[in-house]
Amino acid sequence: MPKKLITVSVPVYNEKENIRPAYERITAVMEGLANYDYEIVYFDDGSTDGSRERIEALCAEDSRVKAVFYTRNFGYSKTVF
Repeated sequence: MPKKLITVSVPVYNEKENIRPAYERITAVMEGLANYDYEIVYFDDGSTDGSRERIEALCAEDSRVKAVFYTRNFGYSKTVF
């Protein structure tokens, strides 16, 4: 039986210092769930602090990390839906 996929959505707006810590915490929890596959999707809501570059680096490092980059700030509710 194939593993079920869990998608963890992470909204981001000027959170460059939290990108890696969030990834590490999510990964630590998900690796403990042997019966599931997972992916982490960062939704960057037009950050201007370098968050995009940090997310792109994670995407290059780990194929389970995905990203959506908005061209401007649309607000939290629009980012995750």
